[in-house]
Amino acid sequence: MLKLIFIALIVVHGLIHLMGAAKAFGWADVNAIQHPMTKLDGAAWLITTLLFVASAVLLATGSHSWWIPASFALVLSQIAIIGAWSDARFGTIANVIIFVPVALAIFDLRPSSVRSQFVDKVAARTQGDDHRGW
Repeated sequence: MLKLIFIALIVVHGLIHLMGAAKAFGWADVNAIQHPMTKLDGAAWLITTLLFVASAVLLATGSHSWWIPASFALVLSQIAIIGAWSDARFGTIANVIIFVPVALAIFDLRPSSVRSQFVDKVAARTQGDDHRGW
C-alpha cells in the first residue's frame, strides 16, 4: 500500500511539472505560474515529467533501477522549482520525500549493503564461483 502511495506521489509530482511545460510552450494558460517561462525552461519541466513517470513505471513493475530516472528528475525538478521559486517552492517538499527512497536505493547498491551481501551469497550457492554474471 505504501509503495502505491509513493508511486502516486511520483506520478502526481511529475504531472504537476507539465504546468511549466504548458506555460512555456503555450499549450494552456497556467495562472498558477506567474514567472515567465522560456522554451528551454519548458523543455526542462517536460523532461522532468517524463523522468518522474518513467521512474514510477519502473518502480511499479518491480525494477531495481527505478532510482536512476528519479535521480535525474529530482535534480531537474529542483532546478526548475528554484527558477520559479515564488510559484513552485512547495514542490521542494515532494522532492525531499522522493529523495529519501532514492537515497536508500542508492545506498543499497553498496557491496557492503545487506541486500548486496544477500544477493552475493544466494548467487554463490546457486551458481558456483561465477556469481557476478547476473
